[in-house]
Amino acid sequence: MKIVLGNLTSQLETDNPKILAALRDKYSFPVPGYQYSPAYRSRRWDGKKRYFGSNGKFRTGLLSRIMKDLDKIGVKDIEIENKPENEEYFIPQVGNFEYREYQEKAIYQCLKRRRAIIDSPTGSGKTLIMAGCIAALQWGDYPSAVILFREKGILNQTYEFFKRCGIKDLGYNSGEGYLPGKIMLSTVQSIEKIIDTHLQDAEILMVDEAHQFCKGETTIAAVESFPNASYRLAFTATPPREIAKDINARMVLEGSFGPVYTTRTAEDLIKDGALAKPVIQVIDNTPVSSVDADLTYLEIYENYIVNCDARNDKIKEVVSRVYQSNPQAKILLLVKNLKHIENLQSRIPNCYTIEGKDDIESRYDIIKQFVKDDKPASIIGTNVMQTGISIDEITHMVNARGLSGEVPTLQGLGRGIRKADGKDTMYFYDFYDRIPYLEEHSKQRVKHYKRLKFEVHNVRF
Repeated sequence: MKIVLGNLTSQLETDNPKILAALRDKYSFPVPGYQYSPAYRSRRWDGKKRYFGSNGKFRTGLLSRIMKDLDKIGVKDIEIENKPENEEYFIPQVGNFEYREYQEKAIYQCLKRRRAIIDSPTGSGKTLIMAGCIAALQWGDYPSAVILFREKGILNQTYEFFKRCGIKDLGYNSGEGYLPGKIMLSTVQSIEKIIDTHLQDAEILMVDEAHQFCKGETTIAAVESFPNASYRLAFTATPPREIAKDINARMVLEGSFGPVYTTRTAEDLIKDGALAKPVIQVIDNTPVSSVDADLTYLEIYENYIVNCDARNDKIKEVVSRVYQSNPQAKILLLVKNLKHIENLQSRIPNCYTIEGKDDIESRYDIIKQFVKDDKPASIIGTNVMQTGISIDEITHMVNARGLSGEVPTLQGLGRGIRKADGKDTMYFYDFYDRIPYLEEHSKQRVKHYKRLKFEVHNVRF
């Protein structure tokens, strides 16, 4: 039996068709909503997506899984063709930064494995891990690297950080401009600009916020466009879990980048004192009147979250109490849309706002003003605050937007748990909305907090 490795796809060669059939069946998973597909209803499709072909082909990142499965059935002697040679790596210091032990281990694992999904909590310094990998590989003779981002704001932050780290020959490519370089930071939306210069030459491919790259065919295609990238590394604080609703996203991500490697859990980093301890305050929000059962989810969201005076007044009360107890408080409020920003801004004094239409420089100017304000201050942001913007000085957060997904919940929470001088605890206020649709979402958020073993309290206002 032999496995022929390729950068994108590999192939298992065997004269035992039962093994191929068993693996094809094992790596077949239902697609969410398959039962509504015309192809499924007409019996032209069984509703499953397959990650192992009947001919033995599979995405190379699944190699370690497949090797384990073969081992379980007693297949031991497998010839690996095109297996890269083991190399010794020197991990240089970057800039004036010192690696924490888990960061240096993560860099070593990236270099050794060549393929990995680095699962590292928000605030754990994953950008430093990325810089360490690049610096170590620059010690050799790798012609070029591409690091892909979904958002230009995160690209810009990473570019500035890499410069502080002393990374050589940096370039960037986004809607805001282009600068040539062997180490190219690019948004996926602007990838066409670097096809001629980096497509064939890039031997290092990295993606940031990798959980977002398994959601669309466009981004998947972008990741798979670099045929000669032998180092393929993904970074995320929230990798898709191996549960039914996320399994296809997990297979796509692992297929492109390999197995998940967890640096440290958020719980570990809190215990170590590397992150502030989040204390979750869940406010019981009972509706003041009965809810029309015929309302759609969007109508309920608008009526009972965005435009709900009683709920918004409770948010105002939360902010007021925080101001009273902590004259130096810096509060971040997360919302979903601009209308909700308007409703809260009219209620909350000394309130800054960040919107999607604000360019990068404007956002940073607003944040600087917010941080330097010598009075208690709040800042309200939409999804632009979920990833890519960190304000270490945040002492309190309010999740005013609801929502149920694990990624927005934990990514949002992650905005506030970075350490700062005198900050060991961050108080996070959420709402348990006892309203159709919204109550189930509330349950899910509480579940996410408890899964990570955060301290959760039920409170009334």
